[in-house]
Amino acid sequence: MTLMRNDHEDSLQIIVFYLDDKLYGVDINNVREITRVNEITPVPNAPHYVEGVTNLRGKVTTVINLRKKLGMPQKDVGDESRMILMESNGKLAGIIVDSVTEVTAIPRRDIEATPELVRASQEHTSYVRGVGKKDNKLIILMDLSEMLECEYLTEMGMHHNSESEQTPILF
Repeated sequence: MTLMRNDHEDSLQIIVFYLDDKLYGVDINNVREITRVNEITPVPNAPHYVEGVTNLRGKVTTVINLRKKLGMPQKDVGDESRMILMESNGKLAGIIVDSVTEVTAIPRRDIEATPELVRASQEHTSYVRGVGKKDNKLIILMDLSEMLECEYLTEMGMHHNSESEQTPILF
């Protein structure tokens, strides 16, 4: 899928995807591409939400299951499942979602901040940047690049001894 960038200040161009029958969106400027989910090789001792790694055009890429990361019920990867490829701190990661529906623009006036009660209730809501309203639907806007950055920093902290410098860092 070819992605078009939108730099208009009056709207936010997002990629809309489904997780657990709910709509989510991510800023298109943070996405490199969208692909089908390819063969994934599990990695021993990886966090529970890391499915493993895949070979994407000759580059080994970490694959994260967003359902698992957010504590949602398990669902098998199917024909509609997609991998949203993002880059954080020079590391490429694929984020598995149930399906990708569209690329759309939401006027900034139709985006509201995340309610404070929701933000305070769970650790995973720190990646929620707001709620967009489009065609009588609510789209939860997420900052997946920040999620990856936090994961990268956590893993770096966990692997901060001389012995682990040879250990690959997984998000």
